Amino acid sequence: MSKINIIDLARAYPDVNLTIRAGDLAEFGEHLITDIMRKAEMVRSTEERLLSPEQVSNMLQVSDTTIWRMEQDGRLHSVLVRGQKRYRYSEIMKIING
Repeated sequence: MSKINIIDLARAYPDVNLTIRAGDLAEFGEHLITDIMRKAEMVRSTEERLLSPEQVSNMLQVSDTTIWRMEQDGRLHSVLVRGQKRYRYSEIMKIING
């Protein structure tokens, strides 16, 4: 027996009632979970991680004052998130890696 993609079937015939075996439903659920997790990972990998000033100080092993100076002289750039100063992880890694 050939398999039919449940999503394609539902899109093509949205008003049709279906009888689905429990095993097929479980397989479909696993497929959905796997697909959602894969898409979530793609989003996470493209999102920019933001760090607090304290995290940056720890990563660079410098004081808060040095972080402030680096920002003032243009070596470091911050973004405001809900009124809180944050730094891009990628920018900090560029500083660390030279």
